[in-house]
Amino acid sequence: MHAFTRLKFGYACAEAVVLLLIIGVVTAAVMRFQSSWNDFLWPLLVTRTDEMRPIQLGPAVFSHSDIEVQWNYLMAGTAPATLPTIALFLFAQRYFVEGMASAGLKG
Repeated sequence: MHAFTRLKFGYACAEAVVLLLIIGVVTAAVMRFQSSWNDFLWPLLVTRTDEMRPIQLGPAVFSHSDIEVQWNYLMAGTAPATLPTIALFLFAQRYFVEGMASAGLKG
């Protein structure tokens, strides 16, 4: 019976570690996705034509006008660029909340 309780304790510890790892991995994945999605300089350097450039470089065209900034086109181009990041955050929001809740608890 003593070995069974030790085995049960081991499974409980492993489950707690795996849950904490999942929260950390999901958080790191979302942060890495956001970092690479919002990358500006690298695509600007390696692409030569406007057809090959990602959507994040599009609003830069409207913000560097010589006469005035075309705010309506700038905002219209920025909205679709943020949708994948918002969708990923909404998908992973449960893990963020679990991470914040488990970090505030004392063991």
